[in-house]
Amino acid sequence: MKVFQEIISNYVFVSIGLSWFMAQFIKGIRGIFKEKSIKGFRRIVTNGGMPSSHASSVSALCVASVIMYGFSSFQFAFSFLFALIVMNDALGVRYETGKHSKVLK
Repeated sequence: MKVFQEIISNYVFVSIGLSWFMAQFIKGIRGIFKEKSIKGFRRIVTNGGMPSSHASSVSALCVASVIMYGFSSFQFAFSFLFALIVMNDALGVRYETGKHSKVLK
């Protein structure tokens, strides 16, 4: 029980979890409107699509580390580099996926 209390009292960890959940929840809501059915809410548990839950998670990590430790900290430097790598990779994957879909169509 003590471990759970420590986890939920960790500001950075809670920020990451909330941003991931919000991104997934927004996907579900958008799915309902896109498919015009409650079945669209199943997108809450699927991968891919926008908003990107992994990009929002690393963004939350970066912002939370600035708030907690400041711009001159190792934590911010590491999380910022990690965020750049994740977002650059996500952009590259989306670009290549777009190229493949054009060829397949």
